[in-house]
Amino acid sequence: MRGKHATKPIEEVIAEAKQLAADGVRELVVVAQDTTYYGMDLYGEPRLAELIHKLDEVEGLEWVRLMYLYPMYFSDDVIDAIAQSKKVVPYIDMPLQHASDAMLKRMQRRVASGPTRELVQKLRDRIPNLVLRTTFITGFPGETDADFAELCDFVEEFRFERLGVFTYSLEPDTPAARLPNHLPEEIKEQRRDELMAIQQRLAFEWADAQIGKQMDVLIDNPVPGERAAWIGRTAADAPDVDCVAYVTGEGLQPGDIVPCEVVARNDYDLVTGNHRWTRMHTDESPRMTRIIANEMNFDRIACNMIRKLSDPPNAITASRLVVTVACFVCLSLGWYRAGLVAFVLAAATDWADGYWARRWGPITKLGRVLDPLADKLLICGVYIYLAAIPDSRVLPWMTVLILAREFVVTTLRAMVESAGGDFSAVWIGKWKFTLQVIAAALSLLYVSPWRTAGWPTPVTLGAGLVDAFVWAMLIVTAISGVTYTRAAIAAMRSSQPTLE
Repeated sequence: MRGKHATKPIEEVIAEAKQLAADGVRELVVVAQDTTYYGMDLYGEPRLAELIHKLDEVEGLEWVRLMYLYPMYFSDDVIDAIAQSKKVVPYIDMPLQHASDAMLKRMQRRVASGPTRELVQKLRDRIPNLVLRTTFITGFPGETDADFAELCDFVEEFRFERLGVFTYSLEPDTPAARLPNHLPEEIKEQRRDELMAIQQRLAFEWADAQIGKQMDVLIDNPVPGERAAWIGRTAADAPDVDCVAYVTGEGLQPGDIVPCEVVARNDYDLVTGNHRWTRMHTDESPRMTRIIANEMNFDRIACNMIRKLSDPPNAITASRLVVTVACFVCLSLGWYRAGLVAFVLAAATDWADGYWARRWGPITKLGRVLDPLADKLLICGVYIYLAAIPDSRVLPWMTVLILAREFVVTTLRAMVESAGGDFSAVWIGKWKFTLQVIAAALSLLYVSPWRTAGWPTPVTLGAGLVDAFVWAMLIVTAISGVTYTRAAIAAMRSSQPTLE
C-alpha cells in the first residue's frame, strides 16, 4: 500500500458490519495497514478501542478478529477492550519483522526490541487464552549470525502460536535496496527454514496441549465427497492464513459455531468430534474419527498440491516438464529443429521460474523439489538422445559421465537433507547447467538440417566450436560433482550438517 492512512469513519464501519451480519456473516475480520493506528488521521487520536466496543453491540456477529496490529499504537485501552470484549476473539496478528535492535533500526521500525518484549508479555498476562500471530523477515541486508540468533531466541521465549517467515526480497527503488551487505539467497532460505523448524515444534506442542479441551469451531465448508465431515476453524485460526479443525457431525452447515472436543492433532491442524455426532455413535466414533481425519488429510494434501502448482514459479516449472516431453517426442521422430526449439524454450523457463520466485515470491518447498527434478529430466534426456544421434559431437561416455554426476549429487542431497542440512545450489552448479544447455543446443543445431538463409548449418557452424563447448561442459560437470561431494562429506561429518 502507498500513500497516507485514510480512516473509514466509525459510523461507516459499524453500518457495514451490521449489513454483513444481516447477510449471515458470523465472523468479521478487521484489518488495516496499521489497525492500532485507526482513527489518528481522522480524529487526531487512535480510536480502535471505541470501535471494538461498538462492534460488540452488532447483533448477529459472533466473532470479531483483529489483524495487522503494529506495536507502535498498542495502548492499554486497546488491550482492555480486547480482554473485556464479548465478540473479539483472543487472537492478535502483530507483524514484528525482527527482534534485533540493529535490524529493526535498518528496517526503519519505530519500536525497539525492549518495548516489543514488554508489550508481548503484557498481552500474554492480560488477555486470557491469547493466540499470537506474527511474521518475521530473514536475510534483510546486514543481518548477522548474532541478529538471527537473537530472533530465534525471541521466538523460543514468547512461543508464538502462529508465525510466518519470509525471506527478504529486493524491491528496486526502495530504501532497503540501497543498503549495503545484501545476503545470498541460500543464506536467506537457510535461516527461514531454521526459524520455521523452531516454529513447527512450538506449534505442534501447542496443538498437542489442546487435546482433550473443549473448543468452539466455526464451520467453513464440508469435506468434498464425505458425509458428516467438515472443515472449520477455532478462534486460534484466521481464514486462509492459519490452520483448520476437522469436525465430524450430522446436521451441520457453514456458519455454524459448534462446541467440540479436540481428540487429535493432524500435522498443524486439529481433529475434533462434534458432541451431537459422538453421542449417537459412542462405540464407533474413535475409529470413524481416525478414518475421516485420514480422508480429509488426503483431500487437503491434494488441494494444497493444486494450490502450490498454481503459484506462478511452480506453474512455470511444471510447464518445463510438459515442454521437455514435447522435446523428447520431436527428437525421437528425428525432428531435430523442433526438438531444438522445444529444448531452448524449456531451458529458458528455468531462468524464468527462478527469477520470478526470487523477485516476487514465493519460493516454496514444492518448487525446491520440482525445479531440480525438471532440470535433470531435461538435461539427462537430451544428452541420452544426443549420444544416439550420429555426428552430434556427444559420445556415449560423455552422457554416462553426466548421468553419473547427477545420480551422485542427488543421492548426496537426500543424505544431507535427511540429516537436517541444506543442499542448495552453489555457483558452480549453475555454471554447469548453463554450459550443458549451450553445448546441447549447439549439438542439436549442428545436426539440424537448417536451410533457411541466415541460419548456421553444419558447414558454417563448425565442429570445433561445438567440441569446445562440449568439453568445457564436461570439465565443469566433473568439477561440480567433486565440489558437491567434498562439501557433502564435510556436512555429514559436522555436528550441524550444512552445505555452505
